[in-house]
Amino acid sequence: MSAEDADLEAAREAARRDFAREQAEAEAARDTARREKAARQEPNAQMRRGYARGRARDEAIRAQLTPLGPDERPLGLKLAFALVLVVCGANAILAVTHEDYGYAALFAVGGVALAAGLWGRVYAVVLLVEALLALAIIFAILALLFAQTVLQAAAIAGVVIACSPVFWLLIRVMARMQVPRQ
Repeated sequence: MSAEDADLEAAREAARRDFAREQAEAEAARDTARREKAARQEPNAQMRRGYARGRARDEAIRAQLTPLGPDERPLGLKLAFALVLVVCGANAILAVTHEDYGYAALFAVGGVALAAGLWGRVYAVVLLVEALLALAIIFAILALLFAQTVLQAAAIAGVVIACSPVFWLLIRVMARMQVPRQ
């Protein structure tokens, strides 16, 4: 074999190696692109599966709900009624004991109206009380940031502790109020 043939064979071998390397790099790039595309699509698939599980869970819960009986008042409704009466009573005491009693008397009368609506199981009133409880919890938590004494912090924590379970229990009550009667 001549030197020229050896050089030609070496060049061919180098070309084969370069071609093989380029093919491997191209395949690696295609694999990377496929993995990236799958990674972009995977969260969507995971979200769809998560939403499907959530919908199935919601449907199972809805299937278990029974409408409220004619005179049925669940614990959440009774606790909300009692809480509204306590606040109404506090406003009535405030109206009697202070000179500037207008607003306190108005809130006491409004509290009696809310209590009557709760006892009558009026959905709009239950929804309004739920919203008022949510506001009370939010404002109490914000007020906790500015409490200057342990007594203030304890009173504010008491508001949160009193309102939170009632809020949570009223959610199921409202769901049962929306279930149609058979």
